[in-house]
Amino acid sequence: RKTRADLLLRAHHTVPQHDLPRAQRLKSLRGAFLVEPLRARAVAGRRLLLVDDVVTTGATLHAAARALLEAGAVWVDALAFAHTD
Repeated sequence: RKTRADLLLRAHHTVPQHDLPRAQRLKSLRGAFLVEPLRARAVAGRRLLLVDDVVTTGATLHAAARALLEAGAVWVDALAFAHTD
């Protein structure tokens, strides 16, 4: 089991999310992440844990998880250290 911070890349710039309602966050982050092509083998067939510092709506984690699943991960869970409203 290994910690990896090099698997996801930003596919495009997004506006700051903290002032957006959830629906706009989800729309803004759609397609915002992709798996680094040279590291895709590290994702395929794996169960992964995403770690984030703060979660408000979960939109960023959702977008990151979607990218990992599209790259072949079989399961993605998430852990956040704080939740805000």
